[in-house]
Amino acid sequence: MRLKINDGYIIEDFNQDYDFKKCIMLESKYKNEYQEIIKKYPELEYKENDHIKNFLRYRLVNEILEKEYKFKVFDCDNSNGRCALSQHIYNNLWHDDWNANTKILYGGDKYSGDTMNSFWTTYKTALQIYYNEFGNKVGGKEPNIRYALDNYDNFPEVNEKDYIKNFAKLTHTIGNFTLIPKGFNGNRGFTKFNDTGDYWDLTLYYLKHKKYDDEIWQETYKFYTDRKIKKYFLEDYFLEDYIDEQVLNDLTIKLFFKNHLNEVLIGQNIDLADDHQKAVAIDNLKTCVNTINDCIEKRGKKMMDNLSVKLMN
Repeated sequence: MRLKINDGYIIEDFNQDYDFKKCIMLESKYKNEYQEIIKKYPELEYKENDHIKNFLRYRLVNEILEKEYKFKVFDCDNSNGRCALSQHIYNNLWHDDWNANTKILYGGDKYSGDTMNSFWTTYKTALQIYYNEFGNKVGGKEPNIRYALDNYDNFPEVNEKDYIKNFAKLTHTIGNFTLIPKGFNGNRGFTKFNDTGDYWDLTLYYLKHKKYDDEIWQETYKFYTDRKIKKYFLEDYFLEDYIDEQVLNDLTIKLFFKNHLNEVLIGQNIDLADDHQKAVAIDNLKTCVNTINDCIEKRGKKMMDNLSVKLMN
């Protein structure tokens, strides 16, 4: 699919696997600075089919933009209004919501984009399961992404797993993006609300069951249910694959693995020195990531089909 973007660039081959991280090389606000950064740090250049490293490079480039250039980070899901491609997609897929407050087109604050399932959270979890000491090096308030990139070859049990590489490939594609009330994307990742783990199955579960009375959670719950919950899940936002079953308008959320409600971050409550417990954690990790990948791929195809019809009209 050929897309002409308002920022002045054209994407000739847009499809459900298109990596939105590449837009940083195209956006008028960032492309010159990106090239300067790559000249200074050539190891951070984006490379096709190098999915895990590309994720780490993208995060590091954003750190440099923020610290050395005093720029706002480039968030390719448009959570901060910085990606023209994401804006174009949201405006076409969810035109009524996107334009409910016309200020949004000029950097307003009613709705924003969000990446539904966090690769970084999952990647750190995988490294902690396989390389127990690693969590101390990337955990805390300032995750050391540079360490993860510089020591990439030291972690083959994670980096050579096809399902992990596939999640890195899919994380910034159309099927893992959605539109939400402004502020909810950061709010659901706060420590206060860490029951979600930055995963969409748990986010939907706690929205459905109204776990939190925080204002932004209430606003988001209202955003989802005002349009009738069945229509929201099954039509407007292409979330059929996050649902296990439907009885009238009562929907059962499909968890990414059986114990996800009690084990938000896989392996967090076990002794990884115990071979059996570690094996269970690895199995849960694989099930979780494969389920996420399946949801992203199926949802992405539905979104592309819908987008194709709308752009033809």
